[in-house]
Amino acid sequence: MPRLRRPLRVVAALTLLGTALALASPAGPATADVATAPATARETAAAAAATTSTELPLRPLTARAGCRRTCFGAISVNPRTGIAYEVHNTTTRAAAVKRAQRTCRTKSAEGRCFKVVWVRNGCAAVAARVQREEVVEWAGRAARTERGAVRQAKRAVRGPGTVRKWIAFCTAVRR
Repeated sequence: MPRLRRPLRVVAALTLLGTALALASPAGPATADVATAPATARETAAAAAATTSTELPLRPLTARAGCRRTCFGAISVNPRTGIAYEVHNTTTRAAAVKRAQRTCRTKSAEGRCFKVVWVRNGCAAVAARVQREEVVEWAGRAARTERGAVRQAKRAVRGPGTVRKWIAFCTAVRR
């Protein structure tokens, strides 16, 4: 319910403003032609409510994420199974890395899990070089944007074989 207070206040303010302007106009409220008349206060308020209710402010998103000013994330991979695990929006680096490793170990049946990359307030990506359906090399990089992280990770694994994006994500707070 607290999220609705601000849009309702905006609607009420716009309605009052529209009514006051209509009454204060020298021609009076009912002299304009329908085709050329500006939007009524009700239509203006409805449009304002539609735009404010669809926009999501950053503060509730980061509050839900559990990190207000600093968000950490990490990626662990199991090259034998070809599965990568991401954890993002934790409050500390250690928590992000530990959760990524724990998730990788518990959900991977075989092989070893590797900590590849961690990020603070940004994006991370892991790219892999594949030969004969087997991962032969991988690299993780962090950047300000997801596209930048993917690009840097792919550049780090140049060589024979196919270079692919393995996994990428961004934290809730980016700088």
